[in-house]
Amino acid sequence: MYETSGTAAAEQLLRLKPEKRPDAVFSANDTTAVHCMIRLKAAGIRIPEAIKFAGFNNDQISKMIESSINTVIYSGYHTGETAVSSLINHLKGISSIKTTNTIYLRTDLVIRESSFKKKSLQLNFFCDFYVTDCIMKLKKDITIYDIALKLALSSATVSRGLQNNPAINKNTRKKIQETARELGYRHNTFASSLRKQKTNTIGIIVHELKSNFMTSVLAGIEKVTTQAGYDLIIAHSSESYEKETANAINLFHKRVDGLIASLAFDTQGLDHYKLYEEKGIPIIFFDRVEENSQSTKVIIDNYKCGYDATRHLIEQGCKRIILVTANLKRNVYAQRHKGYLDALHDNNIAYNKDWVLIKDLSEQCGVDAAMEILKMNPRPDGAFITNDFSAAVCMQTLKEHGINIPGDIAIVGFNNDAISKIIEPKLTTIDYPGIDMGEIAARNLINHLKGITDIKHTNTIVIRSELIIRGSSLKKQSTL
Repeated sequence: MYETSGTAAAEQLLRLKPEKRPDAVFSANDTTAVHCMIRLKAAGIRIPEAIKFAGFNNDQISKMIESSINTVIYSGYHTGETAVSSLINHLKGISSIKTTNTIYLRTDLVIRESSFKKKSLQLNFFCDFYVTDCIMKLKKDITIYDIALKLALSSATVSRGLQNNPAINKNTRKKIQETARELGYRHNTFASSLRKQKTNTIGIIVHELKSNFMTSVLAGIEKVTTQAGYDLIIAHSSESYEKETANAINLFHKRVDGLIASLAFDTQGLDHYKLYEEKGIPIIFFDRVEENSQSTKVIIDNYKCGYDATRHLIEQGCKRIILVTANLKRNVYAQRHKGYLDALHDNNIAYNKDWVLIKDLSEQCGVDAAMEILKMNPRPDGAFITNDFSAAVCMQTLKEHGINIPGDIAIVGFNNDAISKIIEPKLTTIDYPGIDMGEIAARNLINHLKGITDIKHTNTIVIRSELIIRGSSLKKQSTL
């Protein structure tokens, strides 16, 4: 959406006569601003000489584009933390949100090259981004008996009307539903769940939330579960086995109908999920899984991805290829590593353990990997970095130290995140379709719950992935 709107905005600007074009643009989203800048630059518009840009959010993408953009730092993390803390303190009686109308959070304006030629600087100021509350008088819960009393109907008729049962006259149903809204009636989901022994809730355990891949997986899950009438409870393990275990137990006691989970870095074994197995609650694991278990799994062929990425670098003439990856105890990184090893072996390239860098695949990881590469002698001429953002930061750092990409070192990333199309040169990467993974995991779980299929008959679902070749790895072309 943001990519399309940025390009569309640029097209509108290009249709204007040069003398009527604005000399500054403020976009309320960094991604939109970046894509608008890219289209304008492709049309020969100079940034910031002809048009200055400012964005909003301080997303990762704002720092990676050439002529990095001005932006307002809007901390979603602190907004969420403040909102939840205020609500929990109210519920515990520590404080009252009735005494608080607005909480102002600090934001920073970061000035960069897109609008200012001098060295970047930072100004602090306060903006009215706020967490607010609704002040309501406490009222007793409205029941179907209150609605029945007001309309002079039986409670059974009201119950059926609220469920839109066609056995009840259409006009009566409408009157019941309007009265329910007017009185503030809330359906008692807990009572209904106890009667039916079903909550229509799916539990989700993820190892991280700050990634485009995981966001897209959740979008795929949400799309399918919403259509099927299920709610989601999402738990975050923060790469911790202990927290993952606590989340699994918590969701079990919340009586979820099924669970979709991706394992933390240090998780070993699936004993903490036995509660679900004993109770007959279905689980589907995705992405990070225990490969040797009998559980149902949705994955990509990480071995093939690792092999294809490394082989591509070899085909571009690379002989000294480093691998930047994460904990090899996890299946995804172990299999990519195995693919890397076999591609080297099949092409008679000796393996060097010093060329495998085990990192956390963060922003700092990209900087650290680049600095290690610069110290190596001989220096690597190829790099397979199993995360796009880390790869982009690594490329940026190498370029700042005079390294030509891909002339001096060809680079391949992993995930096909938005940043892979923004960095210059554009990043060759493995397309990891998170939305497809989320949809497939959710659809298989829902079909099992509805009795359409049985996940016990399915051990592993492998979804498609492919190498997308872009400029960062085309070493042969760069020498022409």
